[in-house]
Amino acid sequence: MNMFKYKNLLLTILGFLILFGSDVFSSERSDSLINVLKKKHDNDAVPILNELANELKSENPDNAIVYAQKALKIADQIDDIFGKSEAYYNLGRCYYYQRDFDKSVESYEQALILKKQLSEKPAEAGLLYNIGMIYHMRGKLETALEYYQKSLDIEEKIGNKQNIARAINVIGVIYMNLKNFDIAIDYYRKSLKINEELGNKAGIADAYLNIGTTFQKNDQIDSSRYDSAVFYYEKALIYYQEINFIPKVALAINNIGVIYKNQHKLEEAISYYKRAEDLYEQINDKAGLAQTLGNIGVIYEELERYDYALEYIHRSIKIAQEMDLNDIIIDNYVALSDIYAGKNDYKVSLNYYKKFFTLKDSLFTGKVHQQIADMQTKYETDKIAKELELSNKDKEIKDKEIRQQRILIIFFIVVSIIILIFLILLIRLFTQKKKANIKLELQNEEILQQKEEIQAQAEQLRYINSELEKLSIVASETDNSVVIADSNGDFEWVNEGFTRLLGYTFDEFIEAKGRNLFINSTNPHIEEAINDSIKEGNSAVYSSQTKTKSGESIWLQTTLTPIMDSEGKLTKLVAIDSDITKVKLAEEEIMRQRDKITEQNQEITDSILYARRIQNAILPPDDLLKKALRDYFILNKPRDIVSGDFYWLTYRNGQAIIAAADCTGHGVPGAFMSMLGIASLNEIVNKNEHIAANEVLNKLRENIIHSLHQTGKEGEQKDGMDMTICIFDKNTYECQFAGANNPAYFVRPKSQTKNIAEIISFEQGDVESKIKIVETDKYELLEIKPDKMPIGIYGTEIRPFTNNIIKLEENNAIYIFSDGFADQFGGPKGKKFKYLQFKEILLETQELPMEKQKEELNSRIEAWRGDLSQIDDILVIGFST
Repeated sequence: MNMFKYKNLLLTILGFLILFGSDVFSSERSDSLINVLKKKHDNDAVPILNELANELKSENPDNAIVYAQKALKIADQIDDIFGKSEAYYNLGRCYYYQRDFDKSVESYEQALILKKQLSEKPAEAGLLYNIGMIYHMRGKLETALEYYQKSLDIEEKIGNKQNIARAINVIGVIYMNLKNFDIAIDYYRKSLKINEELGNKAGIADAYLNIGTTFQKNDQIDSSRYDSAVFYYEKALIYYQEINFIPKVALAINNIGVIYKNQHKLEEAISYYKRAEDLYEQINDKAGLAQTLGNIGVIYEELERYDYALEYIHRSIKIAQEMDLNDIIIDNYVALSDIYAGKNDYKVSLNYYKKFFTLKDSLFTGKVHQQIADMQTKYETDKIAKELELSNKDKEIKDKEIRQQRILIIFFIVVSIIILIFLILLIRLFTQKKKANIKLELQNEEILQQKEEIQAQAEQLRYINSELEKLSIVASETDNSVVIADSNGDFEWVNEGFTRLLGYTFDEFIEAKGRNLFINSTNPHIEEAINDSIKEGNSAVYSSQTKTKSGESIWLQTTLTPIMDSEGKLTKLVAIDSDITKVKLAEEEIMRQRDKITEQNQEITDSILYARRIQNAILPPDDLLKKALRDYFILNKPRDIVSGDFYWLTYRNGQAIIAAADCTGHGVPGAFMSMLGIASLNEIVNKNEHIAANEVLNKLRENIIHSLHQTGKEGEQKDGMDMTICIFDKNTYECQFAGANNPAYFVRPKSQTKNIAEIISFEQGDVESKIKIVETDKYELLEIKPDKMPIGIYGTEIRPFTNNIIKLEENNAIYIFSDGFADQFGGPKGKKFKYLQFKEILLETQELPMEKQKEELNSRIEAWRGDLSQIDDILVIGFST
């Protein structure tokens, strides 16, 4: 009895400490300040009022505003500038917690004016940062950037590295949102360097995470950005794990999963998503959990693992509905529609597709749009508010830590005494009860063994009854027909779904059609299907057409399952029929639509093939090419049946005028432009017996602008073409070149000693600005740069094209081309071929005839492309002097 009294006393003391200790000390600070305030004269009350406002700003902002306004009034009466500045600062923070951002900015601005008068640089920097944060939340990025930059300038003068790193990081976020990705990364790297110097692991991790996010969002570079993003996410992950910051650990892991999904590395993506799932469950982040579960379900759907996909999608929908996350619900409905389509369950697939459209349409009303915007604003506001509160509460936390340490010391002393007393009592009890427990254990073992046997038998009976109940409910309530027949196929029992499906009762059906399953089936292969299912030990599934009692013709899908005894003999047949009439009708309609589309596609293809014959007919014929050029090749590879790239040539008075053009678009639109370009070139050259290369481009541009009625107005379609044109004199080896966005390459042996300045003359610019040189031991390639403007409307000022004259020698080579060859994706990493490799091939094959050079170019680009699609028309022309 004495021991129990001690126990009750000890538990009462512990309960008091646990239940009331935190409340007593949490209000200690504000109560103390209020008591001090009562004893102060008004003129001395300003610091106390400001401290009270600061203490209550987040817990009770209304009372905090009253204290701050009173402090402001008294400070104004006694001309206390510092007191006024602190009062305005506290008002700004209070209004911030009340989400009254206009008043918050107004109060911060007033505080900023006074802090400038007092030359309090740290306070100025903090106020500028807070104002910038409010504009940032409200989407006014340019204004936010201005305030952040002013704050950074002051912090750099002060030398406060922690605040410098914070300002640099948030400026990087602004530039990322403005899609200035390179500038954003520069700022993140600066923040990273400072945080590394400070040993601030949280800051280091944030910088790595932001760099990774920037690479992931930057769609202006190739797919290698994903590898870079993963690299930086993994570095961020290491630091977040070291400081055990679980929300950011989950975010980094989830982001890596997103990248692997985009790269179609689905197993790796699932692995990372599941890690993120565990973490989101750990911290009870339901929004993150719902999104991650949906992502896992989508990947399982792509892998055709539909049961797993359904499990994760339904879990995601349940959480999303609890949280009213309609965007996630919409995505999940689409995923469910795709999953059931993959399972050939088109009825359910269509049902989820309807749910998707219904929910999507409801979200397009103005009211829902406003709600979504409010939710987003609240999310961003809360996020930045927490950051601001963390930044501004450093001093408060230190004070509270000291008070909490004092409380903990007292608490641990009391607990230690209680534990010591409790242990002494337990030891005494343990000795007395040890013997009694040994005897009780033996008796309990016998009782438990008997109890377990009884419970096992009862559990088995409950399970059997539960399964029978479930089967009974399914058989009676389902709309599917269930038939049980004996081993000969004679009906023994049907469910109510049989009558709902066919209209017959059991007796009516036997009277009208007989009782044998095989005789009533219209499927000629039913006996073969049953024999196969018995042999393989699984169900047979087949379709058949029948008529209901009312005479309606319906399609049934039957799942026929043989029931075997312990010796492997057939005892029963269970047939489950489902109405698939709508599916069959839908399949028939799909087949009709498919045939119609196939016929239309064939007609379109035939028309385009005929267009190709016309396009090929107007290209320069072989006999003209052989007459005009000594040795040449033309590599012309349209992406589609017809091409947007074309070549053109005419020959007169010993001069070959040859052009390679790349029209806007490819396929049929590009082909139309090519027809216009060829017709215009014929007209220009035929009307002008002596014409320079650049004048051909000038006149062609006039024709294109006139023909397409281009005016240069904003929003107008800017169709046109890029072109290289050369006029080569076979007698003097002089070549004129003019280019609209596309250059020309001239290759000569290094044994030809003439200086480049001697052989090339330009209307504008010098040699260094107009020529780029690549060379090998035997040859050098001269790239003559074009004018950076197209044949077509371009800006408001139209400049004439430049004429370039090159004095060639014997055995020189000239190459003109479109951008399709260099821009083709391929290789081991799926990147562009690029111009440097193109130049290297031309230099490597210089000793080969032109036709062999063409074969080498074609084989190299095809090997590079591999299984990828050709992305653009390809045209390369080469000829030698």
